[in-house]
Amino acid sequence: MGEMTLADIAAVTDRDNNAFGGNNGGMWIFALLILLMMGGGYWNKGNQNGGGEPVTESGLCNAMNFNGLENSVGRLNDSLQADYMGLQNGLSNLGYENLRNFNETQNRISDCCCTTQRAIDGVNYNGAINTAAINANTTEQTQKVLDAIAQNKIEALQAQVNQLQLQAAMCGVVRYPNATTYCSGSNPFGGCGCGAAI
Repeated sequence: MGEMTLADIAAVTDRDNNAFGGNNGGMWIFALLILLMMGGGYWNKGNQNGGGEPVTESGLCNAMNFNGLENSVGRLNDSLQADYMGLQNGLSNLGYENLRNFNETQNRISDCCCTTQRAIDGVNYNGAINTAAINANTTEQTQKVLDAIAQNKIEALQAQVNQLQLQAAMCGVVRYPNATTYCSGSNPFGGCGCGAAI
């Protein structure tokens, strides 16, 4: 087929209802489609496949391979974006987790310090109570010893006072022995005065 002639165009665009069945039958659209599909004609000349060459099987394969490659690159780009987002989310979560762990560690250290300080205060208090109890016990025992020593002194002095009072009361009183002993020499009933033998 060659180029389209004026008669072909007039036949397709006949407005007198003479062509293709008359009464605007619409056959002219069918004829136009056939002309376009055959690849020839005035409008398609030098305009096939963008460069004037007909579409071949290798061209279709190349186009499909290029399309597959483009899709693969797109999927790879999507996968990289998903990996990047996952990495970004992971780093963000790691940062939040580290911050939470630091706060928890700080709280534990603070609690540990407070607990240790309370324990030290408790030990100091118990030590003070124990020291006060030991001091009170030592003072009480020391006082008992001092009281016993003082009581012994008082009793010894009282015994001496009683003995001196008895000697003073008995001075000048004749005393008879409860038992007689034989002795040679002096009279047992003799002598009167302080310091006499009893």
